Amino acid sequence: QMVTTGIWHSCALRKDRTVWCWGSNEHGQIGIDEHTYRSFATQVQGLPEDIRFIAAGEMHQCALASTGSVYCWGLNNHNQLGVSGMNSSDVPQRLSASNLPVFTTIALGGGHSCGVVIGDGSVRCWGANNSGQLGNGTTLDSVEPVSVKTDTGAGDLTNVSTISLSVEHSCVSLTNGRVRCWGSNSHGQLGYGTGPNSSIPVAVKNITGTAHALQIIYPAMT
Repeated sequence: QMVTTGIWHSCALRKDRTVWCWGSNEHGQIGIDEHTYRSFATQVQGLPEDIRFIAAGEMHQCALASTGSVYCWGLNNHNQLGVSGMNSSDVPQRLSASNLPVFTTIALGGGHSCGVVIGDGSVRCWGANNSGQLGNGTTLDSVEPVSVKTDTGAGDLTNVSTISLSVEHSCVSLTNGRVRCWGSNSHGQLGYGTGPNSSIPVAVKNITGTAHALQIIYPAMT
């Protein structure tokens, strides 16, 4: 039904709603309750039977259930799994923060994760925030999902239709076709010129017409 890839691991969601992963597993990112790599697909255990979406980060993985619940596993050095007290997990951990909203979709980056909230299309992010990639106006890591702000920093960003994350930056397309990005701008990846990193969304310049989807490509790892 869908396939997603991290740096050195891959996962697939089958039509029967089971998740299967393979590849590198030094941080438990293929979810098999051990740290041995697999060169063939192995079913992830401990997930509910209603998984409808999966997303891969560099070295972590998450699955979204039809109820809106999120389950993550793999590297957790910045709390990108949404749990504290562990550096990694080789089994799925349910995101169980206080006042957790229901997500319609999720996206993962290098050390951070985000979800789009059902209803208003707002965004919550958690994990690493050294470059402002959580979009909440700070550079503090967070194990709790925090709200992405508007490009003025006042109020929450809403009406998000699609989202994509990379190592240290995040981008969304809005229902009106506009694109906003935040986080690291070391190579101009926020699309607003050669300005500094931004911990709140900035408008991407020179996009004519409307954007209906977007995808951020991970840089090559050597």
